[in-house]
Amino acid sequence: MPSEPIPAGLVGAWRLTAWEERDGEGGDWRNPLGAGADGMLLCDASGAVSFQLTAPAAHIPYAGLFGRAVARCDDGVSGELRIMVDAVHPAGFSDDGAARAFRLHGDVLEFGDGATWRRMFIRITR
Repeated sequence: MPSEPIPAGLVGAWRLTAWEERDGEGGDWRNPLGAGADGMLLCDASGAVSFQLTAPAAHIPYAGLFGRAVARCDDGVSGELRIMVDAVHPAGFSDDGAARAFRLHGDVLEFGDGATWRRMFIRITR
């Protein structure tokens, strides 16, 4: 799969709908951020990416990052996104340059392995 800037399907603004984890495929999904967590992901065709997260019930109520991304995608709906972080808060919030598996289902974007962790977003439209 060739690396390229952000695929057309990922370009836009995305609202966080779920930040979930579980111990194994048979376990129940849980939200480690607690009630009231919210976030926004912005992806530009040039590769610019910004992610902001608020989680009032968590021990760290705000986290964010911005940087540049490249994608590996061969079918337009799934692949890997790598973000080279320019700035992050708090330190350690991001695995700089780590591959993040993604799947696009229309206006729903899912990051994660689908077995033990997932981050779900919905496209923000007018």
